[in-house]
Amino acid sequence: MILFEDFNETYAAAFQGTGSSLDADLVRTTDTVVAKALCKASLPLEHLSASFIVEASHFFEPSPLTWTWTKLRSLVMTSRLLVPNGDWAAINHMLCAAAMAATRMPLLDTMQLWNGRKGIACVFSYHASKDYWPARISWRSNWDLPLDPQMCKAWELVAGMRASCGFLVKKELLDVDLAISSHGDAVSCLGFLNQVLHPVSLWQIKAEIGD
Repeated sequence: MILFEDFNETYAAAFQGTGSSLDADLVRTTDTVVAKALCKASLPLEHLSASFIVEASHFFEPSPLTWTWTKLRSLVMTSRLLVPNGDWAAINHMLCAAAMAATRMPLLDTMQLWNGRKGIACVFSYHASKDYWPARISWRSNWDLPLDPQMCKAWELVAGMRASCGFLVKKELLDVDLAISSHGDAVSCLGFLNQVLHPVSLWQIKAEIGD
């Protein structure tokens, strides 16, 4: 299942500070109720990609211990916490919560948590498939994030449930001069292993911003 809620920061910015009833955030505030509903609906899925429609930190809030994603192999989600001036403790807390959820995803090969908008492109990835031995977590972004040792340990325990072939922590900083004009540019440069939106939709997003 692929869900992608598009937005245009340029349009929203045009109404910010106007005092009109059309004032809006650059990105729509997500609803916790929707996140929990999607969490429950995802239990029988093999693949889920949900970008901007829900907040990852809401999806990973404690759920009933009986909930197990017995078939899930890949999960891609966005989080508004992932910004350069964000709360690093809150970010690492979310990544720990994601690791806790992953312990109930016995077939999980890939999880990618990302954010993209003008000037921002970042993705936290976990890979434990046959093409990624040893298992690893990685941070790929145009800004640096301190990775908490306890968070890394939580993901190492997740990897240990799949195999005993080692564990790596990697970082890759993108070129600071790389032009990120929109979330569409972020999708292009982050190199997702699983599809987050249709190629035609990506072209339309980039064309709209280009206009």
